[in-house]
Parts: sequence; C-alpha cells; structure tokens
Amino acid sequence: MAADFRLSVLELSDGRGINGVVVERNAGTCVVQTATEKVTLPLSEVVEIRQTDQSRMPEGLLTNLSETEIRDLVGYLQSAAQVPLPEAAAP
Repeated sequence: MAADFRLSVLELSDGRGINGVVVERNAGTCVVQTATEKVTLPLSEVVEIRQTDQSRMPEGLLTNLSETEIRDLVGYLQSAAQVPLPEAAAP
C-alpha cells in the first residue's frame, strides 16, 4: 500500500491522539486528514507519528458484493467518465 494512503497515529503533547493520513508536513506544521476533517498541527505539539500498515478504507468493504459487482465497481473507478447525478425529486 502506498504511503499516501496509510493511516498514521499521532500522539500530541497534551495527551490526545489523532488518527488520519498525513497529507502535508513541513518544518513547522503537519496536516492530517481525519475521517471528518483536515487538521493542521504545529509540530511542536506532536510527540510521535506512527505510520501503520492500515488503509483509510474500512475492512470488509467488499464482503457483501458479488464478483460481478466488484468487477463492475473496479471498472467504473478506472473509467474516465462519471455516471450523471440523478435529477432532484420534485417536492
């Protein structure tokens, strides 16, 4: 799995922990994409960053799909076109 998609666990100096993908890091800050938001942290508050072997993708996501559904999903994700959005329902 590419490092860009690996989940990291950050331990902060105030005892908090943050789980997410480190999307940017420079001399002064670290930007983490969590499940719900992008968090910018001063590196001075980060005690440790541990990169895991886990992906942001939930485990077992394809479990309930048939082989045909998985093949169709992968084909769609690889295509350049997107299915048109449905029309808004009339009130």
